[in-house]
Amino acid sequence: IAVWLGLTNVAVHASVLLQWRGLYGSRGIAPAADVVRHRARRPLLAFPCLFRYTGASDRALFFAIVAGIVAGVAQVLVPLLLGAHGAVLAAASGAVALCTYTSLVKVAGDFLGLQMHVTMIETGFMYVTLRALGYLAYSPVALCVCLQLLLARVMIGGGAGKVTGGDSSWWPRLTAMEYHYWTMPLPNALSPYFHRLPSWVHRVEVWATFVVEGPLALLAFAPVQAARTAVFVADLALLAAINVSGNFGHLWMVTLVSMLALLDD
Repeated sequence: IAVWLGLTNVAVHASVLLQWRGLYGSRGIAPAADVVRHRARRPLLAFPCLFRYTGASDRALFFAIVAGIVAGVAQVLVPLLLGAHGAVLAAASGAVALCTYTSLVKVAGDFLGLQMHVTMIETGFMYVTLRALGYLAYSPVALCVCLQLLLARVMIGGGAGKVTGGDSSWWPRLTAMEYHYWTMPLPNALSPYFHRLPSWVHRVEVWATFVVEGPLALLAFAPVQAARTAVFVADLALLAAINVSGNFGHLWMVTLVSMLALLDD
């Protein structure tokens, strides 16, 4: 889990590295410096951001992104090379990546405002917090249970949002997938082919989504390993379908961090 979280930290920061200058650099669409200028006087908990102290110059943004990448690489290599002896360094690396990514999300606004960006912060915070507490009384079981709770919240929240969000194409008409493939943020080359599937296939897709993001998600807490493995396989199939038919960036990597807690060592 720690190694995969490190890889995810590298990926999310590398993704920002390719986009930040044109989006919220000093000459970008929504400069981060303006955001910091307007929000820096808010309480720390209302605006937890390193740039309130360093400023959000292009140099500061670039340094934060690179620091996040380096921290992610350390999260990957330290457990592999040092094992349990590198626990403190791995936790510290995770804390650095958490701070830099949280700060970037806070100044990026809508550009990093999707559920997967918030979930990345929540996952990193959970890992770092439990690692820190672990030096007093560390229990891998506690980490797995917390990750399972996070996964269930993400999945059930996604399903509940579709039902209660006021979009009748999800419920009760079940026609959302007839529009999904040409209204998603970033369709890929295969999206048009999925869009042309028969209507009954799209309805099956909607029902399958409701099952995976509804009752099946509760089995993450089942005492039987076979049930938890079934949840893992179903979630993995959903993520695979999302990424084959569209492009949702690092959503699959972030979600997989929590999904790994479903598997037996």
